[in-house]
Amino acid sequence: VFYIKQILEEKYGKDIVERGGLKVYTTLDSELQEYAEKVAAEKGEINEKSFGANNISILAVNPKTGQILGMVGSRDYFSEEIDGNVNVSMRPRQPGSSFKPIVYSQAFYNGFAPGSVIYDIPTKIGSDRPQNFDGKYQGQITIRRALGQSRNIPAIRAYFLAGEQDPVIDLATKMGITTLDKAHSYGYPLALGAGEVPLMEMVTAYSVFAN
Repeated sequence: VFYIKQILEEKYGKDIVERGGLKVYTTLDSELQEYAEKVAAEKGEINEKSFGANNISILAVNPKTGQILGMVGSRDYFSEEIDGNVNVSMRPRQPGSSFKPIVYSQAFYNGFAPGSVIYDIPTKIGSDRPQNFDGKYQGQITIRRALGQSRNIPAIRAYFLAGEQDPVIDLATKMGITTLDKAHSYGYPLALGAGEVPLMEMVTAYSVFAN
């Protein structure tokens, strides 16, 4: 509601929105919205206990049209304890491993494919020694399997095969991610989701895959 209100105020001005008697029709799916709010409450509580994450956001869109079907901007809008009066889906956050498919996609433009073999082996970049989540290595592995298992080392190698930062950001921009800045030196951690991106833009980018 607040997101729609903000859009209307930007388009028509606050006075007309407050007193104009407008009839507003949205794309929201009421059943999906109700379910999203339920999930946000349940998972938000679990995430807080397990990970100390005090807020949560859920966004669902129709990938064919881009229309928003469900949006939960905050676990509890009225909670001051979690700074609930905010739409987290619009706030930049590190997307983590969900950014890896974009890196692999740019590598595909450079001639690689899901069945291409990539190396999951101990790797040193400068003084860094990046690790996989399980601390293990699988040696030769296809890109398909590496992405399916969310291996970090293959994703980092794919970042270099993709042409490094600028081509990856260019593709991300075409897919709807506008907040990454080429002037910022993300380096290989960009492949692991170190660049902050709003959920709204990540959902838009994933709509490209869905289509």
